[in-house]
Amino acid sequence: MKNRPAGFSLLELMVVAALLAVLAGLLLNRLHYYQEAAEKMNMETTVGTLRSALLLKIAEYMTAGKSIEYEQIAQENPIDWLEIKPPNYAGAFSGPPPDTMPRGSWYFNSTGRTLVYQVNNGRYFMPDSHGEKQARFRLVLIRGVIQGREALGDFPMPASGVKLEAVEPYRWELP
Repeated sequence: MKNRPAGFSLLELMVVAALLAVLAGLLLNRLHYYQEAAEKMNMETTVGTLRSALLLKIAEYMTAGKSIEYEQIAQENPIDWLEIKPPNYAGAFSGPPPDTMPRGSWYFNSTGRTLVYQVNNGRYFMPDSHGEKQARFRLVLIRGVIQGREALGDFPMPASGVKLEAVEPYRWELP
């Protein structure tokens, strides 16, 4: 009977290394998925917070007995309504932001009056019509209707509200 040396054979060591590599690959894949899911949730939570802040701004006008200037509200930067700005808010720019701005940041384009979120982990994010991985939002006036008509002659109906909506629908399709 032969004595077998203690320890692993080269084949056993290679099998263990291959298994560890596969498990590490699966772990990294799930890690990227959860990072992207967290980013999506963070972005959508910020949008929900901004919509709530808009309602609070309108309620503030109503409780003070002031007339609500919807046209003026629609020109504002929604981030300014928040008591604490998101830590990833880069500021307001007239035009596109600087190239040095990190991905995963919000900025306000004061020329186009749009609030933009630049996606950082965008494996499952569908680019917009410009091919950019970003979600853009703007304040839009709501106009009432009279007898099924949106305007009387050349005069548009006065604004009856304002809402924050996506400039174009974005799709973030996490499996």
